[in-house]
Amino acid sequence: MALSLNATACSVSNETGSEAFPEPIDVAMQTWIGYGYAVIAEENGYFEDMDVNLSIVEDGSLLVDTLSSGQTEIIGTTLDQFVLRRTNGLPAQLFLLTDDSYGGDGLVVDPSIKDFADLKGRTIAYTPGPSSEYVLATALKANGLSFSDVKLRDFADPADGAAAFVSGQVDAVMAFQPFLSQAQQREDGVLLFNTTSFPNISLGCFAVNENVPNKKAVVERFNTGVEKARLWAEENRDDADKILRDFFRVNQDTLDEMRGGARLKGAPDNAEIFGDGITEMLAKVEAHYRERGTAGDTAIDGTALVEGVADTF
Repeated sequence: MALSLNATACSVSNETGSEAFPEPIDVAMQTWIGYGYAVIAEENGYFEDMDVNLSIVEDGSLLVDTLSSGQTEIIGTTLDQFVLRRTNGLPAQLFLLTDDSYGGDGLVVDPSIKDFADLKGRTIAYTPGPSSEYVLATALKANGLSFSDVKLRDFADPADGAAAFVSGQVDAVMAFQPFLSQAQQREDGVLLFNTTSFPNISLGCFAVNENVPNKKAVVERFNTGVEKARLWAEENRDDADKILRDFFRVNQDTLDEMRGGARLKGAPDNAEIFGDGITEMLAKVEAHYRERGTAGDTAIDGTALVEGVADTF
């Protein structure tokens, strides 16, 4: 089914101000710096008369389920997970890229693992839902391996995966910040690779339920608020950091580590990407999941899927 910001299942007007926003707009996300501008926008009132309720859901699969079940109108997820779940019927449209992980995702291993070849037969912890699976698959493939060469142990909560590695229950853990730093608390742990070696494969994003009334106005107001927050945060770093520390419940060192592992994106970046290039990204991710046999019956029509999005920045 082709998706467009200019149409919804509810047949309501999409012009800002001509139809009330749903109340509230429930937004779920994981603990990740890429979603921080939305946190600041909500705290500073940049969504104006659109009531936005933010929550943290660390279980990546459950996070996406909140959108398909109607518990949330918007979720912060990753591009790869959006594509996978969209092929399996997720009623959502991609509308904002938040960041590119650049060191924020990585694989920490037991010291007996010296290179990728040593991963054969070893147990790797990971969290389904965020980009851990896609990043790990990409790294293994680049080094002549696949998931059939390793043992995967999934943890719904990324903190539990990190803890399992620290306590020696698994040989390695694929994690994202701040849980990557938690895994590195194991004194003899070794960072085998991170996303500085594989840029532009782990992209944070926001997706909206395609059935949200007044969807185009919701997306425009959300994007405008996030961009206001980005510009304000650049000029008010200390105040912005306090908002993020309080919401994500992390200290300043952890927040700095989170920020250092991602390249945050603003409206100019999104206008360029959604104007040209996003369809190629979507096709590449879909091809990966079709090769793995986990993609569903719904084909990704990249052009239709992002129709009208570039005009909301």
